[in-house]
Amino acid sequence: MAKRMEKFRAKDITKDGKWIVDDRKVELTGIKLHLPGNHGKREVLMFFNDASAYHDRCMGCDEKTSSEQSIIAMEDYHYMVAHCCNKIWLFDNKELITEVYA
Repeated sequence: MAKRMEKFRAKDITKDGKWIVDDRKVELTGIKLHLPGNHGKREVLMFFNDASAYHDRCMGCDEKTSSEQSIIAMEDYHYMVAHCCNKIWLFDNKELITEVYA
């Protein structure tokens, strides 16, 4: 039996953390998403509307991050939802650069 795969597009993610699927809104926090590239399924832990905590600029159009980009946070990964250019970017949280200030 074939599994139906829903499209995961920036234009289908609302600013309040809902995913529009078949004309209904599904709360992202708490659901498990299938990640591309054999990364398996991950539970969405948090959604927030300002990507500047993670990124300075949009990876697609190089726009400075603002409320036009959202973050879908999971334990090991996060998506940056770039409404500015209608793209979703997947990042490995272990690859983020952390700066420590004394």
